[in-house]
Amino acid sequence: MTKWKSAAARRLKEFANAKSVETAAVEIGRRLTEGQILPPTRLEEIFPRVNIRACYIDHELQTAGELREADDAFEIATSESDSPARRRFTIAHEIAHAVFERTGPHCPRRGRELENLCDMVASQILVPQHSLNTEAKLPLTLAEIERLARAFEVSLTMMAIRCSGQFPVVCSQLQFGEVLWCTSGTAIGIRRPKAKLKEFFAKTHEDRRGQIDCQIELNGNFTNGIFEWITTGEERILGLVRTR
Repeated sequence: MTKWKSAAARRLKEFANAKSVETAAVEIGRRLTEGQILPPTRLEEIFPRVNIRACYIDHELQTAGELREADDAFEIATSESDSPARRRFTIAHEIAHAVFERTGPHCPRRGRELENLCDMVASQILVPQHSLNTEAKLPLTLAEIERLARAFEVSLTMMAIRCSGQFPVVCSQLQFGEVLWCTSGTAIGIRRPKAKLKEFFAKTHEDRRGQIDCQIELNGNFTNGIFEWITTGEERILGLVRTR
């Protein structure tokens, strides 16, 4: 688990009255989406709760998005070049910045940890934990993650990361032969994960999607599992490891 050290992390926990940053993000996502019929999250309905009066595309913006002061409120500017799913994530991220603006004077506005915290809150806004628990059909497969991504109107990669943090699966992504990231639920594991995942990925050949049998560790014991994969871009593959 990440060790959060910044003032932003302390503010987030205090604001949500939570003992950890992770539970604070879950609580804030719950508060902001309360009353909505999910999925998907209707971001515009959250704006009044965090004093945002408008969201628009700025054709000259060089970044994904910005939270801008506008008199006594805020506005969100986004890039015109992003996909709808990416733009939704950007808006949710800027909503998270607006949440920090409500934590008191001298609000933190810069820093890598602050940006990571805003990403965490954004993921809980777009895919609230309670809604994901209700919507997901187990056992979790890549096809189910694809369905959930469509339902919540988020990217496949984001949904894979959310699911791997909440369910007993391992999700990972390979690009140009290297494992970019690997996340897993608490109940399932892989020994020497990057090396083992590269071994799994090597068996995908040129097929766009498929699955093979594999061995995984579950609660300290080895058991039979399945490695599924799907090609998501040029030289990019998303993989999922689960029990049978």
